Amino acid sequence: MVCLEDAHKMSLTAQKWETYRFTSKEFDRETGLYYYGARYYEPKLSRWMSADPAGFELINPNRDDYSLIEALNWYSYVGNNPVKYVDPTGLTAEYEIDHENKQINIEVDIEIYGNNANQAVADEYKKGIEDAWSSDKSGKNWEINVGGDNYQVNFDVSVKVAEKEPSLLKKISSLFFGNKNYVNVDSSITRSSVLGGSLGMWRANGRNGKSLANDNPAAHEFGHLLGFMDRYSEHGGANHGWSGNIMAEPAMKGNVEQRNIDAIGKYLMNRQLSSGTLRSLNMRY
Repeated sequence: MVCLEDAHKMSLTAQKWETYRFTSKEFDRETGLYYYGARYYEPKLSRWMSADPAGFELINPNRDDYSLIEALNWYSYVGNNPVKYVDPTGLTAEYEIDHENKQINIEVDIEIYGNNANQAVADEYKKGIEDAWSSDKSGKNWEINVGGDNYQVNFDVSVKVAEKEPSLLKKISSLFFGNKNYVNVDSSITRSSVLGGSLGMWRANGRNGKSLANDNPAAHEFGHLLGFMDRYSEHGGANHGWSGNIMAEPAMKGNVEQRNIDAIGKYLMNRQLSSGTLRSLNMRY
């Protein structure tokens, strides 16, 4: 006989697996597609709806994760070996590991444009990101273990106003090569978002009469620029086990946690390179 508590747990487990299926990515019931952040997957056709946003990077034989299959077919997935590899998202942060000083430096370059893009908004975005990501709740610098040694994690965030709206070519380039993030800022935007890990649409002010300083979306959206996925549902709130996390709560309500930082460390250990592009965080964190 199954008690009500066990039945509830079984129901939650069933809902979880119904939502997160192929390579643990989220299934969008409205479109019937799996959402990977940078592109969508059609399970009925077993095909991607767009090419791999890594683009021309795939044909570089010097890449540590080079695959001839992916170099020839940009619609493939992890060299057709999903049992061994995963490819979530996160396209636009550069990292460098300083082994001598035991530091990991992550650089993220953001340019804002649009009707309400100005220096005051840029400064507020930057402050919101740094307040959330530079240290834990106690003010201690983040650390991750790499090869048995503890490394301090530093985020170098640049938010500046673009001289003019970036061209379509620049936006496409950011999607493919991941060297810059472009964010459209407008007071008409009511819900901030990030497309493809590098193109954003962020609101220019707070909601419900609040100032941007008291209702700043930048810290959460910065997580998307790094490759982290949302951990909440529209009507159910934070996903089970994620309450309080930066990716599961409304603006300025959640916190960056060690598991977020550890996901970055796991990615860097898998790459085994001292520098490069932070472009495919393992979302199973």
